[in-house]
Amino acid sequence: MNYKLIKPKKIKEVFPFIKKFKTKNIIIDLSKLKTNLNKNEILIFKEIAINKKENSTSFIIIDTNIEELEEVNVVPTLQEAIDIIEIDEMIRDLE
Repeated sequence: MNYKLIKPKKIKEVFPFIKKFKTKNIIIDLSKLKTNLNKNEILIFKEIAINKKENSTSFIIIDTNIEELEEVNVVPTLQEAIDIIEIDEMIRDLE
């Protein structure tokens, strides 16, 4: 399993990393941030998730404060994020 874990200190730090890792599954750990996502950031995360899916990679956010986002996997722990990547990879292998 191939993934990049990003633990930003600010939301804005996330976006340059995502462009660097186009071919890897990405897990973003926002659980330590004390900020809520604004509408623009939510839209960007949705767009990233759709693009990652089209490129046969996964995009997961770790956080307990974010409500469910359409098109974006949000989980409370790193282990659950890894589990989702494993399931996504199995599904892609079957297709």
